Amino acid sequence: MPALRQSAVSLVAAPLLLILTGCQPLLTKTASPPDTEFAALQAAPPSAHSAAEPRPAQTAAEQPVRPPRDLGERLAREAGLRIPDNPSIREHRDWFRERLEHLERVERRAAPFLYFIAEEIAARGLPAELALLPVIESSFVAQATSPERAAGIWQFMPATGRQFGLRQDWWYDGRQDVIASTRAALDYLSQLRDEFDGDWTLALAAYNAGPARVRRAQGHNAAQGLGQDFWSLDLPRETQTHVPRFLALASLLQRPDSDRRLFAGIPDRPYFAVVDTGGQLDLNLAADLAGVSPEDIKGLNPGFKRWATAPDGPHQIGVPLANAGEFSINLAGLEPAKRLRWKPYTIRNGDNLGAIAQRHGITVAALKRANNLRSNRIRAGKSLLIPGAYDQGQSVAQAAAAAAAPEGVATRLIYVVRPGDTLWDIAREHGVGYRELASWNRISPLSTLRPGHKLVILVQEELAAGTARAPRARS
Repeated sequence: MPALRQSAVSLVAAPLLLILTGCQPLLTKTASPPDTEFAALQAAPPSAHSAAEPRPAQTAAEQPVRPPRDLGERLAREAGLRIPDNPSIREHRDWFRERLEHLERVERRAAPFLYFIAEEIAARGLPAELALLPVIESSFVAQATSPERAAGIWQFMPATGRQFGLRQDWWYDGRQDVIASTRAALDYLSQLRDEFDGDWTLALAAYNAGPARVRRAQGHNAAQGLGQDFWSLDLPRETQTHVPRFLALASLLQRPDSDRRLFAGIPDRPYFAVVDTGGQLDLNLAADLAGVSPEDIKGLNPGFKRWATAPDGPHQIGVPLANAGEFSINLAGLEPAKRLRWKPYTIRNGDNLGAIAQRHGITVAALKRANNLRSNRIRAGKSLLIPGAYDQGQSVAQAAAAAAAPEGVATRLIYVVRPGDTLWDIAREHGVGYRELASWNRISPLSTLRPGHKLVILVQEELAAGTARAPRARS
């Protein structure tokens, strides 16, 4: 998260930096008129090959006079893309309609962050529909990691993340920090919009496949006298699915079915505040100071990979707004020596710092820093302090693993492989890692799957979403 240089004491008196939004169910009843598929789109249809582009502004007489009921209605009002009518988008729209339970689970994960994302989009003058992109990229799973090592709700590759200022180290991954990665993703999308002359279908394709890949496809078509719009290009299969799926979801936001609205019931107000910690802080201790559960703190701060905030920053954490004042007051009264929790360890014969650090899930550098050691020399019988979060007898490694794990109760699912499925597709749709999926089923991560084969999937109950492969793009 970007640095805030206020002290914890000043935050008690000064207004807190408000960030995100409240949590309510996603798809609810609405009194809006029925939508007959794409009848509204067909009233002034663009070409089947046309790009998504801003819709004409409403006249003063058409402007709504009452405040939006919730964040879903606000996003629908601010939606700015014209969605082309073609078979791919209709098929993907039906694909989402068949997976409403999956969308509801996605909404629960999105709800704390959606207000912040909507505010950042509005501040840049971008289409409100971009708030839906993490649904397509990661199902709003902050810990999601692809086989190519893309990570976070916006699925930044390591190099691209660093290019846009997202630090990645043992303690912290800015790609999984929802606040930092959202700002970086919107900066990147703005850059791609400009590079592709305002054509959002091409900008989104470039976000997925890379701008160089899209330019090569355009160059190939240009050499053959073919169209250079998204629908005419020969792009990777994932990209051919990615863009129409996003546009289909955007169409459900703009023109919902008669009895359902996306993101209905989510309050259009911040859910949490970002508070300056003034230095490294144990995350479980932060939860105690705020009067909330450790899961609440870790859920709002997924960028921190260990039991504590990073020693070199960022020195801010997200706290539920209702608890931010209590947290700031308690933090101001905390003795510096109590910011981290420690466990004494007696050095044994044959021990070395590397083995001790590995046994407790920390780095040698962290162990040396905690004990003011200038060299790696240690002596049997002496004591070391092991930093970490200790909750009900957990080891540091267990606490770190718990901090990195998705929330919810483990659920065992049986998935029947369908034609065209890959481990990556199945893992991504269920919010798990493809290597873990392979390990659970004792197969290679590179295995080719046979239709009809049954896979065991161990997922968190909240993340469970039995989905199938979506249709590919067709113009």
